[in-house]
Amino acid sequence: MKNKQKNKKGSASVRRVDSLGFEALAVILINLVCVLILTPAYQGLGEIAGDMSVDVARDGSFLHRLCEIFAAGLFYLSSFLGTAAFFVGAACIVRAATKDSRDRVIGASVILYIGMSVSTIVTLLVFLIVRASSPSVTLAEPMTLLYDVLFLLFRVGAVALGAWFFTRAKAGIRIISLAAAVFMFFCAAGLELVENIPFFLRGTMLTEDVVSLVVSMMLYAVHAVLGYIVMTRLLRR
Repeated sequence: MKNKQKNKKGSASVRRVDSLGFEALAVILINLVCVLILTPAYQGLGEIAGDMSVDVARDGSFLHRLCEIFAAGLFYLSSFLGTAAFFVGAACIVRAATKDSRDRVIGASVILYIGMSVSTIVTLLVFLIVRASSPSVTLAEPMTLLYDVLFLLFRVGAVALGAWFFTRAKAGIRIISLAAAVFMFFCAAGLELVENIPFFLRGTMLTEDVVSLVVSMMLYAVHAVLGYIVMTRLLRR
């Protein structure tokens, strides 16, 4: 009887490890696909569409519209996949927090941070390779890169602290998922609002800019809903 109980505990432990490993791999692979495949694809199609728009013979053609549609589609696909990956990692952190293990929480947070930093890591690797052959080469926007690194560190750290707090308070799965989704919405929406404050103050905000801002807020809300669904389903497993 004791052996059976030990076997059950052992198999449950293995399943937890496998689940953690699978989720970590999923976060990293999704972001690699976004950075190495989807991002170059939609950027390339966007450039092709831009070139066609200044060509009288091609502007408005079927191929031109097709490039625009696929560029936009791949952009949104990459964006939604990145959101899903983040909430997979967040669920991983919450699950670790429920086990009352700081090491697991830290490990899951590091995995999430590395997975979400794939774009920065790839950029730095390319820069180092190019710099090795051409010492005069410099990063185009080093401060922007540093800002992205620090902002992501803030988001992952906040998720880890939030997971620890909510699990200690014995909050339900829906409350935890909702808190994570709301937090991510305000991070994204707040960042865009802050970037637009100078235009508001100077009174140079155009009608098209306001419409674009409203659309962005709606998309952030959709991202938050997607994140809530992903996180809730993963935590119920």
